[in-house]
Amino acid sequence: MGEEIQYSRFTKTDYQKFSSRLKQETALVKNWFETNRFSSAPLMAGYELEAWLINKTGKPVAINESFLKKANNDLLSPELAKFNVELNVAPGNLSRNILSTFETELDSLWQQCSQAAASLDSAFLGIGILPTLQDSDLTLENIIQGSTTENSDDRITILLDDSERNLVLAEMRAFLASIQQVNQGLSENNMELVASSARKSGNAAQGNMPGSIAGKLPIDFKKLGRDTHARFDQLAMDAEDLEDSSHTMEQLSRLMKNCVSCHAMYRIDI
Repeated sequence: MGEEIQYSRFTKTDYQKFSSRLKQETALVKNWFETNRFSSAPLMAGYELEAWLINKTGKPVAINESFLKKANNDLLSPELAKFNVELNVAPGNLSRNILSTFETELDSLWQQCSQAAASLDSAFLGIGILPTLQDSDLTLENIIQGSTTENSDDRITILLDDSERNLVLAEMRAFLASIQQVNQGLSENNMELVASSARKSGNAAQGNMPGSIAGKLPIDFKKLGRDTHARFDQLAMDAEDLEDSSHTMEQLSRLMKNCVSCHAMYRIDI
């Protein structure tokens, strides 16, 4: 979800691979049920809600950075457009009073958001698509470009605080560890090691990155990151399905071009 699909036509082989993977995943889920692999912890619930910042005439205003500083709440995070904000809640046990609990928490958070917006001469509105949104609003100026500066070595410097920088660098080190382990698996002709190592850096790993960093990372940097995660997942699936080491080496080479491009374009400073 949220990933670009580059093709609209698929070959017979594509459908065969899809069917094979679907059967494998269904068998895996069946096995997990039979071996009690799923958590026995109480069911949890949560929510996220998107909202808009608007002016007195109901038109969007691109001030989410100022708004988030004013609100100063970790349950709020920026969206891609500068006039959008996401509200979240701490997950809770799915009990008989969870909805009333969420209602109380959301009401408190919403009041805080309304006050923060009012202090910026704007209003806070919960709606999916704003009817007053115009094509003229959908410009690069109104898209979060990231917290960056130019650098003397012609790379773009991404400005993060110390903890954010450590998280991003930890993700990069995880990429490097996966690449090393994939190479080890190839050298040992162990495609199971190849698949498991690649999957560690797949799309599931993106959940470790908090939303608060999203507004500081440039769009192209995030695209490279998402594409790299997706390539790790594809490499893992093909390693299991095809068991073709030469194909895996080609995939790994293309994946590593993302790493080279990223380090050639960006550096991270505090």
